[in-house]
Amino acid sequence: MVSGDGEGIAANTTHTRGSSSWWIVLPLAGWLGSYGCGIDTAVLNPVPVIGTALNHNAAPNQDLVVGLDDHGWPLRAGAGMDPAITEARRFYDTLQAPNPTDQPVDYPDPFSGAPAAPRKTAPLTLDAWKQAFQIPVRSPNESISAYRARTGVVVYYNSNELGLGRELGCAEFDDKGESEVRGAPTRGIACYVTNYGTTFRDTNNSLRMAEEGLHPKNTVCITYRPSAEPGYQIQFYTYDGNGDRREWAQLDTLGPRPVPQVCMTCHGGYYDAERHLARFARFLPLDPNVVVF
Repeated sequence: MVSGDGEGIAANTTHTRGSSSWWIVLPLAGWLGSYGCGIDTAVLNPVPVIGTALNHNAAPNQDLVVGLDDHGWPLRAGAGMDPAITEARRFYDTLQAPNPTDQPVDYPDPFSGAPAAPRKTAPLTLDAWKQAFQIPVRSPNESISAYRARTGVVVYYNSNELGLGRELGCAEFDDKGESEVRGAPTRGIACYVTNYGTTFRDTNNSLRMAEEGLHPKNTVCITYRPSAEPGYQIQFYTYDGNGDRREWAQLDTLGPRPVPQVCMTCHGGYYDAERHLARFARFLPLDPNVVVF
């Protein structure tokens, strides 16, 4: 298996897309995402492992977002909105993506409170995220199975904790910027995993939905950008079932949790509230013994 840390990834950027992209795909298949697999982030840069990763110290309210609408989703405006939503927007506006451009957002400036106006932020849709990180697009009239075979996408059922069908794909992308100045690699890695299933632990239907590409629940993304400052090179994005960017993700039966903290529950590291970025997070290896292909 491939090590999921940034240095290990950077050292292997000579590989290409397609079937050889398994070296990229396998680490992200370990995106566990459920609350129970978190770790105590008092120890920096730990590797989540069974036996220790289950010992997670929760923030108040079990890390859940408070302030929900009638459908159980976090409020995105108004007095009842959880401050974690504003902080997630600071995270996204800081994080952005390669070659960012001004985008029309539907929320006030999370730093100044100024009215909503076009500004640079993380991609607002999953399609835009894939374009920014050079994920191959599906060609017109191309079947989903042919697209997955061409791009090295893998489908599996996560049986050990999430209990969801999953579609996982990765690609390399150009990421120059400061990495050229430092003499670091200029090829980054971006991976996404789309979750499928109407309920958790529905083995047959969840895997079937993933195979057919039907009824996605959400998509979580992880990127390695060598242009970023060391310690901040691995970051996260989340999108809902319609492909719209969201400030949270729900990956268990308890409820939604804010981004990027929900990701670091399993990927380690901690949230730097001063820099508004994840720090010391890492990719995870795949254990083929706990997934069903």
